[in-house]
Amino acid sequence: APAQPQAAQLCGSGVSVNIPPLAKTTTTKTTVTTSSMLLRDALAVEKETSSGLYLDTLTGARAVAVMWVFVLHIWKFAGEGALPVTTPFGVWFDLQHFVAQGEWGVRLFFALSGFLLSLPYLTRESKKKTFWNNTATFYERRALRILPGYYAILLVLLITGVLGLTTLPSASLMFGHTAFINFWWMEPALLGVFWTLPVEITFYLLFPWLVKLLKPRSWWVLLIGCILAAFISRFLMRHYALNGHEWVWGFGSSFAAQMEFFIFGMLAALCFVRIKPSPRTGDLCMIFGALLMALMVWATGPRVMDLIHWYGSIHYAFYVPSALAIAVFVFGAAAGGPLARALLANRVMMFIGTISFSLYLWHTFFMLLITFDPRHFGEPSTWRSVAIASLFVLPPTLMAAYASYRWVELPFLKIRHHAQGTHAGWFSRHPMLTLALAAATLVFLTGIANLTVHLALPVK
Repeated sequence: APAQPQAAQLCGSGVSVNIPPLAKTTTTKTTVTTSSMLLRDALAVEKETSSGLYLDTLTGARAVAVMWVFVLHIWKFAGEGALPVTTPFGVWFDLQHFVAQGEWGVRLFFALSGFLLSLPYLTRESKKKTFWNNTATFYERRALRILPGYYAILLVLLITGVLGLTTLPSASLMFGHTAFINFWWMEPALLGVFWTLPVEITFYLLFPWLVKLLKPRSWWVLLIGCILAAFISRFLMRHYALNGHEWVWGFGSSFAAQMEFFIFGMLAALCFVRIKPSPRTGDLCMIFGALLMALMVWATGPRVMDLIHWYGSIHYAFYVPSALAIAVFVFGAAAGGPLARALLANRVMMFIGTISFSLYLWHTFFMLLITFDPRHFGEPSTWRSVAIASLFVLPPTLMAAYASYRWVELPFLKIRHHAQGTHAGWFSRHPMLTLALAAATLVFLTGIANLTVHLALPVK
């Protein structure tokens, strides 16, 4: 008999979402693609959330975020340039400014983190444990989600560095990456997208204390404190950078300069739990948030440098309305209205969103390996160059992301959700120690590789 839809209910809040069955048993034979098999297995694990609520539309929102970042990077990889579009009504516009602001995809990731991680703390389940038990569980779950896939690509970067395909990192640089402290040492990231990981980790470290303010009577302290702290930090950063300390510009990629997106995501989760928006209201909010985002991209895209030049430090206030627009979009999408489900909860968006972290990590790696010159393909055209560059980058990225999620991330996610008995393997019973050993092994192997290069030994 067909499996019945399951309802995931936000504990004690009255919010429930119907989750479609993972599979149907039918008498006819069907061909199941590899992607659908992965999606089925992944959803079985991903739906076991701490809050008991799985929002498939926000998985689709992650797909939007990673695709926006990918489009930005592939556009730069192809040589940048105008992306003209002509509508059937003869109206012409350039997508270049929309694509060039792909950092909005990163901001969407940050807001989603704040929203989704807050949900368990807004339920009665989290109140059954002490603060320190909740915090220890939270840190362990975050480590098992982030570190396996991240350490896997660090290992690949070490191997390609040994083979001379990429730059061989130093042992200190590898240590900085495994511990997420390379930013504080002002060392460059091995891949451009890695700058966001220390930002996320900083949020994770602070989150258990920030969430204490996520209450009806104290949320405004969190909001005002966040806005003031972020504005002052960016004001001081610009002041010192323009007065002979240019290295201070690097703090623009720190948590202090990005915190609004996390905090507004947390506040959106609070509103979601308390208001319990209807599907219709959710769709309206999602549309309104998307329009706000599009308006701000259009208004600031070609004029960002003008804003910086004319308004000086005041332009940093732009981050607050942009964080608000993204939070409204996430709040609306979470309600799971008909439009949100049609756009974000379809099979394609769910698959991309499920492997979004792996896609995010791997796509710039292949751009680093591949040498691309659009002049080799005839008359230069940005659209043609982007299309050809995508043919080189997208297939290996999808394969690597699939492999990373299927054989590296997913096993650790299963460990995260299910307690391992005495009959399980050592790695399954000690996942955190396994990850610590993996980090130490990466640093040790990097040191050996650099030593053999220095001594002119056969490094391979």
